[in-house]
Amino acid sequence: MCETNHSFGEHLATLRQAAGLSQQALADQLCVTRQAVSNWERDQTLPDLVMLRAIAQALGTDLNTLGSTAPAAKKPRQIRRGLWAAAALALVCTLSLGAYLLRQPGEAPAPSPTKYISSLPTHRIQFTTADGITITTASDGRQELPPLLDAFSDAEPGPVKRTAELGDTLSYLAEQYVLSLAPEYQGGQLLSSWDETLFWLYKIGISRGNIMTREQVEEALLDLLGYTKAVTHHSTPHFTLTEEGYVPQDVATAQPLSFSVKSLEKGEGQEWETLLEQEDGTAVTLTLTLEADTVRFSSIAHTSGSL
Repeated sequence: MCETNHSFGEHLATLRQAAGLSQQALADQLCVTRQAVSNWERDQTLPDLVMLRAIAQALGTDLNTLGSTAPAAKKPRQIRRGLWAAAALALVCTLSLGAYLLRQPGEAPAPSPTKYISSLPTHRIQFTTADGITITTASDGRQELPPLLDAFSDAEPGPVKRTAELGDTLSYLAEQYVLSLAPEYQGGQLLSSWDETLFWLYKIGISRGNIMTREQVEEALLDLLGYTKAVTHHSTPHFTLTEEGYVPQDVATAQPLSFSVKSLEKGEGQEWETLLEQEDGTAVTLTLTLEADTVRFSSIAHTSGSL
């Protein structure tokens, strides 16, 4: 079958430009934010199947053309638990195996697996689907950390002399998850306001720029923080709670600053603590807990600067 040099985001940008639309114009047609379109084109987040159909219609094309050059870019969330598993599975079926779904009923699928490789940033992951398709796609950092930290699993608790790759991945993770906006979280308790918590979840794209449902919010808190307490949903200054979910109100945009890793310490068991500092001197102390193929932010504390 085919091998491609373009990611889904690059292909979407090409189709949008060919249609003579700006990111804002496409966002207006889809009733999403411009940031949502930007995130898709940078392969930071992925539209679900319903949104893919709407995008294809807005661009005057069909679903097969929209996904034909980069089926690999549709899967980065498939290996994560909770948040986007169902959407990723739908995208696997629809895009990576789209050619098979369009075959005549009596026609057999291709017998051998195909490796799809897209043009990706430095941070990437690779996995194989149940159908034998090997996928290389962009990572948000959470999937990269476990094997990097496992290299120090036999070390005694205390400071770790991190590798360049580990430091780079921690910085990338902090930027991808906009940790400068993350709520204070200690001992299983959210210490920041509900408005600040919702603002962070919205900025990291759990709803891909749309209304955040109650289920998305609860699943994100469980997946990212391991938060298991009952959530009392209510409106806040920036999010109005409706039957559909949380509707953003005058949510400001901001360019996140990059992070540098000031320290990394191994704790007991599978816990790691790192101090991450931004360009403006503000810092986040983050405790990471390894959970199978990903990590959780088991505590988050904001400080004024490095130690």
